[in-house]
Amino acid sequence: ASTSDAAVALEDAPAQRVELPRVDDLTRKRLTKDGAEDMLKDLELAYSDATFREQVRKLARDVRNKDEFSLYLNKVALPIQQAVLERWGFEATEVGVIEMQMAIEDHTKHCEQLKRRATQTQRVLYGEMYHAVHGNGSKSSSYTALPEKERLKQAEKRLQRRLNREDSDEEQDVKQDASRLYAHWSQPSAAKPDPSASAASAASLRASLRASEVALAEPA
Repeated sequence: ASTSDAAVALEDAPAQRVELPRVDDLTRKRLTKDGAEDMLKDLELAYSDATFREQVRKLARDVRNKDEFSLYLNKVALPIQQAVLERWGFEATEVGVIEMQMAIEDHTKHCEQLKRRATQTQRVLYGEMYHAVHGNGSKSSSYTALPEKERLKQAEKRLQRRLNREDSDEEQDVKQDASRLYAHWSQPSAAKPDPSASAASAASLRASLRASEVALAEPA
């Protein structure tokens, strides 16, 4: 694909309506309450993998807003979820992920303790990005206090440093200050960014997704 095509593809991403696979509620796999709790523990352990955590941080730098981040996080997370899904009898596919979520929700709707466990697992999945995506009252990130103009200005400076191969120190600082990972994010309805910046992000994002697809294709 050309650079302009990549830019257009990324710009259109927030507007896309992703149709989730259909799961038959009558025939889907279910879990016991204890099984749901144990599976959440397995997922939390899987999400703690250092390589996966770095993939999540990189994804945050490569997308423009929380909607894109959530959309692509599902794809990036699938390879790390694969072993857990298979261990518990689910397909290692998007359908399996949906069935797993439904099986866990069967119990979180009625058990506050299990609901807290599920929230904790989700926090580990999102890592430093949890509050940026979900928000949490007084714990909301400093990102929400930044004007959009300032966020875009920071993004432009960061992109220029990366293009000049001068971002090695920046990468270290980012690990210490999570808000800098997504300081460039805008709301989906905001004005479109510069096409060259979108093209660079699109190329980097495609590379991340290809790596995930390769990992998923490799035999367990």
